[in-house]
Amino acid sequence: MTTTLANPQTAPPDKWVDHIAVERILLGREPVGRPLSAAERAAAFPQLVDAGHTSTEICARLGISGSVYARMKRAYNAERDGETEQ
Repeated sequence: MTTTLANPQTAPPDKWVDHIAVERILLGREPVGRPLSAAERAAAFPQLVDAGHTSTEICARLGISGSVYARMKRAYNAERDGETEQ
């Protein structure tokens, strides 16, 4: 029986969280060799913001655009302030 491994260049499903991948991003280490899942980006984002990283640094570490950063930052601020986004 042959086992086919997933393409390492392809992001895993959006809800997938590899905690080692998140930890590597938080420590500023090289990425895990594949794009992060949406859940991994969501897990790392508030920790990077709270650690005082700039938007440019966060975009580079998470592999996101400035517009995605802005959307994540609005959601982060709303959650922090106890609001819910519509």
